[in-house]
Amino acid sequence: MLSLYVNAARVGSSRLSALFNACGVKTYNEPFNIGKLKNGPSKGKNRFLGDKNIILKYSDLKLSDLENYDTNPKNFKDLTFYKKILDAYALSPSFYFIGIQRFSFSPAQAAFFCGIYPCLFLQRRNIDVYISITKRKITQNHAGENTTNLKPKADAEDFYNYTMRQIFFYNSCYYSAMNAHKKVSIINYEDWGNVNDQDQLSVIKNFILKNKTTFYKLNSKKNEDNKNYDFIRFTTKFIDTKGKNEPSLTKLKRQDHNSSWENKISNSSEFVEQCQKLGIEKLINKSPIDIH
Repeated sequence: MLSLYVNAARVGSSRLSALFNACGVKTYNEPFNIGKLKNGPSKGKNRFLGDKNIILKYSDLKLSDLENYDTNPKNFKDLTFYKKILDAYALSPSFYFIGIQRFSFSPAQAAFFCGIYPCLFLQRRNIDVYISITKRKITQNHAGENTTNLKPKADAEDFYNYTMRQIFFYNSCYYSAMNAHKKVSIINYEDWGNVNDQDQLSVIKNFILKNKTTFYKLNSKKNEDNKNYDFIRFTTKFIDTKGKNEPSLTKLKRQDHNSSWENKISNSSEFVEQCQKLGIEKLINKSPIDIH
């Protein structure tokens, strides 16, 4: 059973993935991230687009298809290849969150999948994402390094260009999902990311249950409505209550401990003035999907 996990860089997606796993939902955050496969910590290691055994069991793809995934250019444009993988998760009796990100798909490609499968969106305030991206470019470190004392200079035009790309991606996915499903789940980093580590799991469990998170279950036969799929709600009976999936978050520490974005950069007053001149000040404290 499958739900897409739509997110972006620097929004806390790796940490939230660990929390989802602890709830009983198997989560693969960046299974289509070719850049990380080639250049990141996983360089030289094929991650089999998530759960290799599930894909091989529930699709007609072969091991060689998965192993050569990042060397076959047609895979990057052929949505059939991706859909076979996603359908394999949907055929599985287990619950899966599979990550969809802008650095893996074009907005049109991602929106296509969001119109088929249920979606959960993780987002964060525009300014905090931009600052975190800026710091990562300086440190070249994706996780673990304390950047509290690093105060880069923010540029309003750079902030605007980056944020608009994020907004376009998120909203392409959001409106496609809403048009198809009439409902999506949105979780904001601010609702859980600043909570004490020991309380975060409870917050996420409550979110999944209260938001009536649903998963796409693909069936081998059609149901009474002449469809070969159902939508299954994740309920308390599926929650891990024995603690066997307790998350290991030791490597997923918050990198920046400043309480406000103004303290994360060296030129906050100048930056606000730049944004005012460009007429984009309202973007600072908003998130990509602004439904208020």
